[in-house]
Amino acid sequence: MQGSCRPSAQEAIRLRAVAALVAGRACEEVADVFQVSLKAVDNWWAKWLAGGRESLVAQPRGRRPGEHQGWRPAGWCSRSTDRNSQVTPGTSTG
Repeated sequence: MQGSCRPSAQEAIRLRAVAALVAGRACEEVADVFQVSLKAVDNWWAKWLAGGRESLVAQPRGRRPGEHQGWRPAGWCSRSTDRNSQVTPGTSTG
């Protein structure tokens, strides 16, 4: 159930699941009702105990704006990057 939800919907599931735990429901029952793993419920409960509601809210995903995977200096590849030059199969470029 959770894997196909929007982040806000996932957050709602986490908060409802923790509310059920606070109300005295068993972890196994909560996992069954919300169709998530027992490990997920345990993780949510631990986060709740450590940081309250704020620890369960949806966080931004992906890279921060302006952050790139990696920087490579010009000429890092031994092959020519000139798109105008063509290499005939079986011939050497160097």
